[in-house]
Amino acid sequence: MKEKRDWIDHIVDNVYANCDKREIVLWGKYDQSDNIKERLEKRYGLKISFYVDSDAKRIDDVYIRPKQCLEGRANQYYVVVPLGFYQSIKDDLVSWGYRKDLDYFYFSDCIVHDTEDYYEDLHGNKLFGKHKNLKLCFRGFNAVIKLGREVHLHDCAIYVHSNSKLEIGDGTEIEKCSVFVGDDASLLVGSNGKFFGEGSLGATAESLLKIGNDFTVGTRYTLTAGKGTECIIGRDCMFSMDIILMTNDGSHSIFDVETRKNINSTREINKKRKIIIGNHVWVGIRATILYNTLIGDGSIIGAESLVKNKIPNNCIAAGNPAKVIKKNIAWCRAEDSKDIGECGEAYIHFTDDNI
Repeated sequence: MKEKRDWIDHIVDNVYANCDKREIVLWGKYDQSDNIKERLEKRYGLKISFYVDSDAKRIDDVYIRPKQCLEGRANQYYVVVPLGFYQSIKDDLVSWGYRKDLDYFYFSDCIVHDTEDYYEDLHGNKLFGKHKNLKLCFRGFNAVIKLGREVHLHDCAIYVHSNSKLEIGDGTEIEKCSVFVGDDASLLVGSNGKFFGEGSLGATAESLLKIGNDFTVGTRYTLTAGKGTECIIGRDCMFSMDIILMTNDGSHSIFDVETRKNINSTREINKKRKIIIGNHVWVGIRATILYNTLIGDGSIIGAESLVKNKIPNNCIAAGNPAKVIKKNIAWCRAEDSKDIGECGEAYIHFTDDNI
């Protein structure tokens, strides 16, 4: 079992050890930097003076200032950089007189190897596969990323946390996607997938999101496995646009006032929450699939349906909530087909109502 270490705590402890009564400045304002700010205040009573950013659109000259304000002021400011590694940020700090760790702490500035098809850092994070120009941020320790052959990631951002696993199979193409893998989580994408347009893939802490081979999905999709849950999608599935898959209630808690107990997000409840989608399933535009869903092989989910139940194989289900409206069907990707054999003999079956 790998040691569990919190990367935010690691940053906070290093800042406390090295800031030496200087003003503390955070590079980049986003959720994780706000988390660092909060922990520095609660744990050590240290305040963040302001943020800096390279993006002129975010600068207000009060809370978020241009990065140039740091130049030559290493004796006044201690700079914290919780972003993925950018050589330009390090070059700026060094040219302005800042020394690593002594004057700035850059969590991701710890690379041991970074070649065309392999990456490793001092935090135990590793990446196998070609990753040139990939926007990548290791937010923790001992994560592993494996990219297959001929994987194409266009304008994607990947964020992986401690003890996590991300695997993308041979020949898969993903564009304009935000990929998130939380602590102790796994996100596994099969071979020859096609992810078109903007979207997000997420496996939050201790969860599993697994997508089979030959998967396709249209733009504006959100496929998320919530904390401690599972979402498993079979092979040769075809998802349309605006698809949402969620295995929890959005990371919020619901209580029974009478018993005063959490009724929706305990560890025990999360373990039971799953989405299981069989092989060769077609999901129509703007469909939403929630936890406690099982969809059998070869079925079709109609447009704008809400699914949170069991749907048998080789049927069409539609509506809110989705109900079976036609049984004993088979489908294929080809338009105007005259041969049922194009559906694949493995997916031509009568509906089994005993699912």
